[in-house]
Amino acid sequence: METWLKAELQQIYKAPLFVSSDPNETKLQTVKAFKEHELLWNGGKVDSALYRADLGALSFFILRYGAAVHIEPGELNGFMLFQVPLTGNAKIRVGKRTVAASPRMGAIISPTLSLQLEWSEGCEQMLVKIPRERVEDTCRTLIGHELKRGPIEFHPEMSMDGAVGRGWQYHLGGLLCNHGFASQSHSGPLIHAQEQTLIHHLLLCQPSNYSDRLWRRPTAVPQQQNSSGSRLHRHPPA
Repeated sequence: METWLKAELQQIYKAPLFVSSDPNETKLQTVKAFKEHELLWNGGKVDSALYRADLGALSFFILRYGAAVHIEPGELNGFMLFQVPLTGNAKIRVGKRTVAASPRMGAIISPTLSLQLEWSEGCEQMLVKIPRERVEDTCRTLIGHELKRGPIEFHPEMSMDGAVGRGWQYHLGGLLCNHGFASQSHSGPLIHAQEQTLIHHLLLCQPSNYSDRLWRRPTAVPQQQNSSGSRLHRHPPA
């Protein structure tokens, strides 16, 4: 992860949802923030905390459990999730693929794929929650028709060192830079535009089952000749 993005994340630590050494409270609070899930403690001291910052329709979280944990939320359904460790590591099984998550490797979790996670002891992660509807609506607009192949399923691995991952971090950082005035009335259009840019980057850069449609070049406009042999450009009707 880029150092400057870590610096932008410091402002999220100012808004703790909870800090606790109680496993039951940890389970209750994380269910409220995300969804119902199985949570098994695998060893180590419980030292949990959850921090949150909302920017438009997106929610940024920093989460730690302290102890090693096994988490089974099943399908997320209503939202897409990006997560990357700030410290420690995790094994994240998304559908049939497993991501070895670390500060250099994040995971894109599609809403309709089953999810299982193994967090190491001392792991702390950044998570970004994006409404499924926003991603799907943007994809429909880009391809020009309904999602005939079913739900969008992204390749879950995103390297933070690659071009796609560096660009993704840039857009996340741009949103976080505006957190200080996000509550002001004039900030809405800017935050919405930055959200849309982030979602465009995800759809156009991260491989998915719609990538070939999204990457397809526009078809060239056909030409025809008039009776004198010169070419006439065929224009679409107004």
